[in-house]
Amino acid sequence: MSKLSFANGVTIDPDNEFLLINETSEYRVWKYWLTGEKQGRSEVILDNLPGFPDNILAGREGRFWLGFTSPRIAILDRLADKPFMRKVVQRMPAFVRPEAQRYGHILAISGEGEILENLQDPSAIYPLTTGASETDDYLYISSLIAPTLARLDRSIIVN
Repeated sequence: MSKLSFANGVTIDPDNEFLLINETSEYRVWKYWLTGEKQGRSEVILDNLPGFPDNILAGREGRFWLGFTSPRIAILDRLADKPFMRKVVQRMPAFVRPEAQRYGHILAISGEGEILENLQDPSAIYPLTTGASETDDYLYISSLIAPTLARLDRSIIVN
């Protein structure tokens, strides 16, 4: 795939049929087919996401976990059709750049883009989430800045 705007996160489905790719700057998730009659083609399966998608990882039972480092930022949305200006903004000193909003947010999606779980932490107890990894018993959540790894009992959040 070419001409992606900050592809930040990629995972393969357990059957090796497709990849899912986060396109952070465009707030979307792509599906790229590796096999079958759609092999070599791609399609957007989630668009207009509420934040900046970071990592994406394959979970259990067809789930893919997607982390958002921050909700969308108005100034960056206004620059969406101005890629050069977005690059200029990102290269500015940190104290001048728009700051990520402290918020925790992860989604579980299907390979078709259906939202299966939507876990949010507006109080930002565990902020700037970057992804989640699932085991039989727990969901482990990573953060860009938290000094620890969050762990949630899977039985209370996943059906």
